[in-house]
Amino acid sequence: MQKVGIKDLKNNLSFYINKAGKGENILVTNRNDVVAEITSPLITGKKSLLSTYLEEQRQKGSISPVSPGKIAISKKPRKNLKKINYLKIYEETRSDRI
Repeated sequence: MQKVGIKDLKNNLSFYINKAGKGENILVTNRNDVVAEITSPLITGKKSLLSTYLEEQRQKGSISPVSPGKIAISKKPRKNLKKINYLKIYEETRSDRI
């Protein structure tokens, strides 16, 4: 486990990210107080927030996984959206400024 200050981390970020990717833990310090830890996601064994969120949505049925090589097409029909006359809105708001 290696300690590194914020300034040194900023100046050599790629170096420390590569070390963390190889399994080394990096402790980030601010005036000798540890404020963060950089670890490899493979070492921690924890799922990322994105993976966790996607799994929750899959279980709810909001999303479904796609088989490799296939295109995902939503089978749910889109709601009829109200048509907006943008030109009319533009002209109305523009008249206030002229």
